[in-house]
Amino acid sequence: MDTKLTKKYTIIFLLILNIVLFFINILARDNYSISKQQKDNILSYTNKENIELKFKIANKYYPMRSINMKKISYNETKLREVFFDTKKYIDRQESFESIILSQDEKILTINNFFVYFSDLEGKNEFIFKEDNALKIAKKYKKDIEKIYGRLYFDNIKFYPEYIEIDYFQKVKGYKVFNNILNIKVYKNGSLDLYFNFYKNIKEKYEKINICSPDEAIYTFVKEIRKIIVDEKIIVEDMELGYYLKDYNEDISFIFNPYYRFLLDDGSIFYINAYTNTFEYDSNFTRGDVIF
Repeated sequence: MDTKLTKKYTIIFLLILNIVLFFINILARDNYSISKQQKDNILSYTNKENIELKFKIANKYYPMRSINMKKISYNETKLREVFFDTKKYIDRQESFESIILSQDEKILTINNFFVYFSDLEGKNEFIFKEDNALKIAKKYKKDIEKIYGRLYFDNIKFYPEYIEIDYFQKVKGYKVFNNILNIKVYKNGSLDLYFNFYKNIKEKYEKINICSPDEAIYTFVKEIRKIIVDEKIIVEDMELGYYLKDYNEDISFIFNPYYRFLLDDGSIFYINAYTNTFEYDSNFTRGDVIF
């Protein structure tokens, strides 16, 4: 048998196979595209329902895996260094499942599911504007990142009494909506800070098809109109990421892909990207909901 000829045919076969697979992949990816007609149809529907979308609808959507994550154990010693002057006395109390630390007008609550910090002491001659609020937020963000990993800016909201800034962590390039650092800076320079983190466990799941963005928008509009009946609704942003709907006492948690809808008043709603179902945020994600 001519081994040289066999190798030649094998190489030619592999080249042809790669070309075929390449075109199959291209055709498959086209199946996860949204046409201009689909976009026009959904925009017509939202306009009819008096809902304004202030974002561009994504053109592509691809199958996604669920991810497995576990709850982070918050290190009290390291958190003391972030939020307090460790050279001064820090009062420590335990209440149910929480540790409560306090010093002067600063209070830190460490729970299995969240960390909440409040600094009621205002700052002399504090100027209530975006740059100053961001400067305070970035300082805490940097310190927390050193312990729990990188955070990405999400949005900033302006209210009469405070400026609210959100950061999220990412897994596989997608934001994890539960892994949030939320900071509120008030007019006098005082602040509230809340964060909640999970750690990714490297366990692979099969990729599953997700609903397209226009399908998710249709479901969102249909369901939100049952809650907000007559008013105009402005949707600031729609983003695909990972979300855990229900907390429980398990060691590990399965996060599924969700579309997050952010309204101009700060309200957040979710569409399960696997099932295309509208789901409320049944868990707290802000400090003012905790107490």
